[in-house]
Amino acid sequence: MLNCCLANRNLFHPAFAVPTQRVRWPNSILENEKKSILTLGQQAKPKVADIFAQFGNPPHTLVHNDYMLDNLFFDAADSPFSFAVADWQLFSRGFGMRDVGSFLGGNVSIEDRRIHEMDLLRLYHGVLAENGVSGYSFAQCVEAYRFSMYDGLLRMVIAIGSGSLREEQERAHREAIWPRYCAALLDLN
Repeated sequence: MLNCCLANRNLFHPAFAVPTQRVRWPNSILENEKKSILTLGQQAKPKVADIFAQFGNPPHTLVHNDYMLDNLFFDAADSPFSFAVADWQLFSRGFGMRDVGSFLGGNVSIEDRRIHEMDLLRLYHGVLAENGVSGYSFAQCVEAYRFSMYDGLLRMVIAIGSGSLREEQERAHREAIWPRYCAALLDLN
């Protein structure tokens, strides 16, 4: 059974509909958080078209589309290639904030994200500006980041709901990644 923290997957598409009473919530989601998450899902429902339309907006960058820690490799030794990104089969030109959101929303602890999130977004926005992106305000960057969290959560619905994850992957999604995306969405809304 899908462990979903929005409990009403038809928020995104009718094909994902699951009756709320059948949803098993991750143990890490507290009762008061469930109510907030369900409210967030209901608030987002009328905005779904806008959320996904955001992904067509510039600035466009090279997007990995699976920018998660299991695809990032770090070399502890002092070498010219101390960092590598693997698993490029989904890369495209598109909405760069998708990678930023999936990295910060799915990989970084809730506490660390809360502490560093805005500084990292300012850094990202600054690098875009330094490299010629204009007409893209920091407020637009933050709004795009907020929308990217919905995308990350949808990806988790698909990954867990597809039944294609190994048991340890599903457990990691339920116990770590889900709560992180849920907390990010609640913090940003």
